[in-house]
Amino acid sequence: MKSAALSLKKASRELVEAAGGQTAAATRCRLGQSKLSEAVSPFHADRFLPVDAVGDLEDIAPRSSAWPQVTRELALRQGFVLVALPASAQAPMGCEQHLAVVHRETSDVVQALLASLKGGVSKADATKLRGEIAEAQQALANLDGELRAQLADTS
Repeated sequence: MKSAALSLKKASRELVEAAGGQTAAATRCRLGQSKLSEAVSPFHADRFLPVDAVGDLEDIAPRSSAWPQVTRELALRQGFVLVALPASAQAPMGCEQHLAVVHRETSDVVQALLASLKGGVSKADATKLRGEIAEAQQALANLDGELRAQLADTS
C-alpha cells in the first residue's frame, strides 16, 4: 500500500477512534462496524471511508489539534493547510486587536525558529514550531474573518 493510502487509513482510524470507536461510530454513520473496520485497516487496501461517513464522523468527533482528521489529510495531499474560520459567536475584536495578536503569534514563530537554528532544528523543535505556526495561521484567519465581516457590513 502506498504511503498516501496508509496516511489516509491512519487519519480514518484516528477519526473513528475520536468518534468513540468502531461500535459507537457505526451508530452515527451509515456504515456498520465491520465496514468501518475494513475502512481503517491497512489489510483492506481497496476500502476507505466514504465522504458522507467522513462528514458524519467529523461532525461528532471532539475538536482537537488533529480534527478534522480525514479532511485535513486530504487537504494536505493536495497541498493545502486547513485553518478554522473564526466562530461567528466570537466577540468582534477590531482590526487593531487582531493585528496585535498576529504580531505576537508571528513573533513567537520567529523567536522559536531563531532559538532552534543555533543547534539545528530537532524533531522537538519542529513540533514546537509547527504549533507556533498553526497559532499564527489561526490569528491571521481571525483577522481575515474580521475584515470579511466589515466588508459584509458595508455592502
